[in-house]
Amino acid sequence: MQLSLDAMPDRTWPGQVFAINPLIDAAGRSIVIRAQVSNSDGKLRPGMFARVRLLTSDVRDSLVIPEESIFPVGDDKYVYKVVDGRAQRQRIEIGQRRDGKVEVLAGLGAQDRIVTAGVVKVRDGAALKVAEPATAPVPASPVGKAESAPAAGRGS
Repeated sequence: MQLSLDAMPDRTWPGQVFAINPLIDAAGRSIVIRAQVSNSDGKLRPGMFARVRLLTSDVRDSLVIPEESIFPVGDDKYVYKVVDGRAQRQRIEIGQRRDGKVEVLAGLGAQDRIVTAGVVKVRDGAALKVAEPATAPVPASPVGKAESAPAAGRGS
């Protein structure tokens, strides 16, 4: 979080958010947050108008996979990797979720292939039939889902 003042436009103060009110004011499109900002030089005074810039994430290239390929076991998240035509359960660490995609922080590499459909029917060590991605456009007709796909998707 960064705090800036119209009265002192050449300076910003770093801060740390420690509470966010889950209720959103629909009329004013605002939320209430609590943050701590160091004021060791005493330049911040009560009643000053401040602008808060909330930094939610860094922009970076990320490995993303379809959300439906993940299954939980307790507090951990897993996917099935395709290794030598067989399913291998792999624990992963996930980051942000957006638009049906999930960021993978650890546990998979860009060249790993994972099961993306029928995950609930797969068991560790089960033989898999890998459906290769089509190279030519496929006509719009009812077709079954692919059974596996590369885990390598790049997004931000």
